Amino acid sequence: MPRIILRRVELSGFGPYRDSVVVDLDDGLNVLSASNETGKSSLVSGIAAIIFGIPQTSDQVAFGQGRFRNWFNPRRFEGKLDFLADGVPHHIERDFDSNRISFSKEEGGKWKEISTGEHNPGARHRNTSYEAIIQQLFGMTNRELFEATFCLIQPLPESETLDERLQGLLSGSGKSFEQSLDKLANELKEYTRFTGEKGVTPRDLREARQLENLSAKIESLQQAIAQEQGQVDEFEELKKNAAALREQKQKAEADYQLNKGVLDAMGEWKMAAERYRMSSRNRMELENAVQNAAAIEQRVNALESQIVRDYSEFIDAPAETGTDLDNLINMDAAIRQTNTKEQQYAETHAQLEAELAAYDASGEGSEAATALGKDGGTVHPSSSQQDRRTVPASVPAFALARWGAFGSAGAANAVVRSIRRAFAEFLKRWEEDEQSQRALADCQTRLAELSVFDSFAPSELELLGSPKERASQLQSELGHQEMLLAAAKHARASAIGNTIIFSILTAIVVGAAAYLLSAPLVAVTVLAAAGAAASWLIQSLIRSRRRAKSAAGAAGATSGKMLEPGKVEEAVKQAQHEVERFTASVQPLIKRFGDLDGVNNAYLDWQTARSHEQNLKNDLTRFETEYLQMGRADLLGDIGTSGAPAAGAASASFGAPATHGATPCPDHIGELVDFARKVDPTAHIDRLADLAFWVRTVAARKWEVWLAETIAYEQHCLRKSETIIRLDAHHRELLKIRQDLDQLKQQRNAAATTQIMVPVMAAAADDPVLARKRWQSRTLLREELANERSALNGILAVQGVSDVTSLKEKQYQAFDAVSDAFSRWKGLIEAMPGLPATEAADDPAAIEMKLEQLRAKEHSLRQQVETLTDLLTQNADKLRGIQGQNPLNIAEAEQRLADLQREKAELTELVEALTLAHHTLRESIVQYQAAYRDRLAAATTAFFAQLSGVPEEERHVELDEGFHLSVVSQGRASAPVQLSRGAQDQLYIALRLAIAELLSGGVDLPFIFDDPFLNCDSERLELIRDCLVNRADEQQLLLLTHREDFDSWGRKVALTEG
Repeated sequence: MPRIILRRVELSGFGPYRDSVVVDLDDGLNVLSASNETGKSSLVSGIAAIIFGIPQTSDQVAFGQGRFRNWFNPRRFEGKLDFLADGVPHHIERDFDSNRISFSKEEGGKWKEISTGEHNPGARHRNTSYEAIIQQLFGMTNRELFEATFCLIQPLPESETLDERLQGLLSGSGKSFEQSLDKLANELKEYTRFTGEKGVTPRDLREARQLENLSAKIESLQQAIAQEQGQVDEFEELKKNAAALREQKQKAEADYQLNKGVLDAMGEWKMAAERYRMSSRNRMELENAVQNAAAIEQRVNALESQIVRDYSEFIDAPAETGTDLDNLINMDAAIRQTNTKEQQYAETHAQLEAELAAYDASGEGSEAATALGKDGGTVHPSSSQQDRRTVPASVPAFALARWGAFGSAGAANAVVRSIRRAFAEFLKRWEEDEQSQRALADCQTRLAELSVFDSFAPSELELLGSPKERASQLQSELGHQEMLLAAAKHARASAIGNTIIFSILTAIVVGAAAYLLSAPLVAVTVLAAAGAAASWLIQSLIRSRRRAKSAAGAAGATSGKMLEPGKVEEAVKQAQHEVERFTASVQPLIKRFGDLDGVNNAYLDWQTARSHEQNLKNDLTRFETEYLQMGRADLLGDIGTSGAPAAGAASASFGAPATHGATPCPDHIGELVDFARKVDPTAHIDRLADLAFWVRTVAARKWEVWLAETIAYEQHCLRKSETIIRLDAHHRELLKIRQDLDQLKQQRNAAATTQIMVPVMAAAADDPVLARKRWQSRTLLREELANERSALNGILAVQGVSDVTSLKEKQYQAFDAVSDAFSRWKGLIEAMPGLPATEAADDPAAIEMKLEQLRAKEHSLRQQVETLTDLLTQNADKLRGIQGQNPLNIAEAEQRLADLQREKAELTELVEALTLAHHTLRESIVQYQAAYRDRLAAATTAFFAQLSGVPEEERHVELDEGFHLSVVSQGRASAPVQLSRGAQDQLYIALRLAIAELLSGGVDLPFIFDDPFLNCDSERLELIRDCLVNRADEQQLLLLTHREDFDSWGRKVALTEG
């Protein structure tokens, strides 16, 4: 088992702890000293309840919720326990109401929950997971066994034997031994009730079994047989037995009544003890109330004196004095603020007047405008007036004067933007016109190169549109007409002659056409051959058609009319004429341009150039008439001062003489000229070409500058207007501020000179802030005084009195009530022997044990009376049976008796065999456990020697097979009860320490001492201290005591509020 070290215990709503209490523990000997009735024993019970659970019972005596729940309805009823198991931190939380637990331990620096749920020690379904962990860590799952092993409380136990569970824990005997013994014992119980007599069970069974029933039958039969012989003697014996039973019953009934009287008196004893406890508590509460009331009354008197002494100026001051002081403070602040504001406005007013004077001093000229710039000639645009327009950082002041001629502040910028667009349009048109003139010159040069086409008539020009296609078309038409002619002549002449002639003619014509078209020699030959072949082919076709027409009959006559030779020859001549005419037209062009494709390209260029020339002339005309609204001769004339061109200024480049007289420029051109001369007086613009040159050179660089200047001029005008407006507004506001200041001063003087405020302000040297602080200090003292009075009244109200004197009288009455309750309690104890002493009230467990003993004795006596009553009834029945018994057949009875005796002998042999087996197994167990008893006796002897100072050689402790304690001194064994009370305490402490030492190899838990040293003198205490200090090196110890001189024994710990 791991070594357990308790680290921290926290209880809430448990026993006397209504709120949370915490005790922090450490390894070694921890000492908790506190007065009686402060919850030391409840702390021990709380530790056991956290680990092993608390039954859900309302019984005020038994260990359960009803006993340990705090009486004053606590908010929480729970407990927490931190402990180390072999150095590993563990944490248990238990809700005592629901018995829900949360069990966790620390692994790798993090907390891991190892068990949770409900663990109710009285439930049928157990939390096996939690109990397995508790068994593994603490070696047990039973609270009573824990308290009997590792808790030593006062009064010390009076039993001379160890608890059976503790015996099993010490001996290490498992359930297998007990189960085997139980199995043999149960089997033996089926055959006989005398298991106790045979040493198998602690006592005989109450009801008879087979062997007893058989023996009873044998005995009954024997009695029946002997009845006839000694009926008289038996009758007398039964009568004597009945007298003895009656005497025993009378004694048992008397003992029962006496015990019942003591048990009934215990209820009165508990009520008397409760009355005494309640009266004692009431007395303590009254003592505290009297002390608190006296202290509060003293503080009340001191506060009243301090208020009168230190703040006399506020004696007659009403509650609204603080508000009046706040108003004075606000007035002073408003006066200071208004003074500051008046100074600021005065300074701003002076600055605006100076700025306006500077604007007024600035004129249209450069010298006056320079005064506007603080850096000697530069005007900076106001940041408040800047917008999305681009404005340079500074503009020369003299540049602003030129823009006044354009009207208002915003007109100049609009004029510049409008003129800029007009100039852009002018320059665009001018450049387009120049480009058109250059293109026209190039076009005319190209037309001069192609002037050969100018001599052609329009009808001839049509043939040149597609010369190659036209030649092919003419040749095809000629060939067609010639084939028609050959076909017509063939009809009249012989086939061969006509064919040859036709073929030769065709070849000649084709060759001539080829020659005229400048075809090569090979091409001519080929064309001639092709013509002959075509003629032959046509002739063959004609013959074929003729045969077909002959077969067709009348159809042939109609076709013959269409091929009249005269008309066909006329068509052939016409086709030849067209070919010759086309050849004559293109022959010169072919010589110049190379071939028909070259001719075609040249002709297309000529047509394109002519069309382009006309378009350019139209563009130039539109520029003159529509935009400039003047002729080309006037375009380069002198514009003059008024914008009209001078006479005789026409340029020879246009091929027109200068005109006489002046044609005025259109208005939009005049506006451009006027703008250029205004913004650039140094410019010489006499002609429109000069204007275009000026736009390209000067204006292109100046547009942004002029825009910036117009914006600066506009801002200059706006700033001046703003300055005038601001100056007027500041002047009006300054007058209003000065009026408000005078009014505030008058109001302040009136508020500070009232009858109430004069002494207040005098005490604070006319400083309302200081007066307000004194008022606040006095208010705090008055609030403290009110709180103290309220606290005093609360104490008096709780106790139901009107003043402190009545409270003290009630305290005296409480003293009398305590004395009376104690006297009544003491009288009850003296009147009824057997009741516990008054000191026993401090130990509820002892009182409960006393009650249990009385109840057990009452139950035992009741059973004894009932048993004796049954025996008397049985004895009477036997007497009546003897008196009215019928005669018995002796022979049959003896035969039946023999059979029963034989059956009894067989059953007796079986019972003896089972008994022998049980004894043999038990002796083996005893031998197995003997070593543990010897070790426990030796360890107890060693601790007893340390605690008593008597060496082991002179006195030692023994334990028999039943774990009964005895002390052997000088060869004589004596029971613990024969020792003095102090020696008995030392013996039981030694036994518990020995148990803890023997269990350290298996169960190593902290040992708790709950005030067990009540019967020890100083010498014994010193020996106990040395023993505990030595033991603390190996085991954690917790000593709970009411004696503060025990604090030096170890590490002092205390109960603190959680």
